[in-house]
Amino acid sequence: MDGPALSWSERRKLNEIENDLRADRELERELTGMRLSARRQTAYALDALRRIPAVAQSLLVVTSVGLLAAAVRLRPSGALVLFGLVWAVTLAVLAAHAAHRWHRRHPREREP
Repeated sequence: MDGPALSWSERRKLNEIENDLRADRELERELTGMRLSARRQTAYALDALRRIPAVAQSLLVVTSVGLLAAAVRLRPSGALVLFGLVWAVTLAVLAAHAAHRWHRRHPREREP
């Protein structure tokens, strides 16, 4: 340590914090394996999705409509599969964006 030694009360508080962190089994499991839980991975993925700009979202919608038109007109299975994939991504992006806006407008009260 570079600074001065901790006082007795600082050491006691640090010990309490460390004990509280050790009691969190999910955190301990994640840190031990350096792996995120499925819930946190989902949260990070949704966070990344909602950061996609509006231009990209618009392009996804236009691409989905174009692929749907091609699939209906030409009936190739490849176009239909591509439409399904692009449409699923489009819906996920739009849902994440809508959820982000809703959470921003309706913040939960955090416990102290």
